[in-house]
Amino acid sequence: MGGEMDAFSVIAGNIISFLALILSGYATVKTVSFNRAQQKLLKNQEFLSTVDMKKAMEYMRKINKADVIATVEKQISGKYVILISNDGSAAAKDVNISFPDGDAPVPMNAINSKFPLETLYKSQSVELSVFLAMDAKRKHRLNVTWEDEELNEKEIFLTF
Repeated sequence: MGGEMDAFSVIAGNIISFLALILSGYATVKTVSFNRAQQKLLKNQEFLSTVDMKKAMEYMRKINKADVIATVEKQISGKYVILISNDGSAAAKDVNISFPDGDAPVPMNAINSKFPLETLYKSQSVELSVFLAMDAKRKHRLNVTWEDEELNEKEIFLTF
């Protein structure tokens, strides 16, 4: 009977060792899987941090930018005005306009009395009265230049 007990102990020990080996293999697979998931998470966090940084930089660039625009408005009287406005977040400095085709629908003395404009603040505008002859062109090219953190230039087509 002592031999049976020893054989049983050996079999039981082998079974326990085999189960321990399986459990160890399972733990190793789970650890490797966890490490891969953690690496993936770290890469995703790095990507999101980069995206957040780009968004923050774009936002900072945007809040430090002026955006000078020109629009045409028809008044109740039927006369036209050109509004030079700052649609950006920052002030536009040294704002200047020109009609490069030499066909300004605004008297030059009106332009010269207002431009160059030292500062055009956010949501501020300058109004220029338009004088069109009956046979005048209805489309005019306007160049606008200004400074914020850099020198800017924009070409705008005005239609009356």
